[in-house]
Amino acid sequence: MQAFPVANTHAHTNPILGYLHLCGVGITPECTLKIGKGSYFESQNLCINEDGSGWIKADHEITVESVNGKFTGKGIVKF
Repeated sequence: MQAFPVANTHAHTNPILGYLHLCGVGITPECTLKIGKGSYFESQNLCINEDGSGWIKADHEITVESVNGKFTGKGIVKF
């Protein structure tokens, strides 16, 4: 459930999706991943620190927009 909650359609994922929303995680109109700051979250595939930095594991190219800038890559992308 924590590794990739958006792929899990069960209702028990709602607390984690809600917490990610509070962390400022969302999708921009350009279909990039937006990461905010203020809360801490860590799973096997995503880590967000309180300052908005962190990393994400991605099999395909991903673009992350965080408070630290815009980062594109695949594998482990640090932001």
